Amino acid sequence: MVERDGKVAIQHYTSNGWTVQVDDDIYTWTPKYNVSLAWVKKEHVDKVLAIRNKSCCGNTRTRFVPASLINTNIWETGNRHGDIAGNSYM
Repeated sequence: MVERDGKVAIQHYTSNGWTVQVDDDIYTWTPKYNVSLAWVKKEHVDKVLAIRNKSCCGNTRTRFVPASLINTNIWETGNRHGDIAGNSYM
């Protein structure tokens, strides 16, 4: 999981925007560069990850997943390396 300032990067399973309220906090998943991501307080992560979505045939699936470092970098900078200029560190 990608953590920063007491929050965890959580990704919506599609690239669509979404809004969820947990206790008094409202989290909005904002699509950028084909990744929909929100920063969620650590104490709310389990509640958000437990949210299910109805799918075909009466089944349910997870609506949110922890974002990978690559998807967090893409969402924040537009490239997988996390460098705004697009320079690779390898």
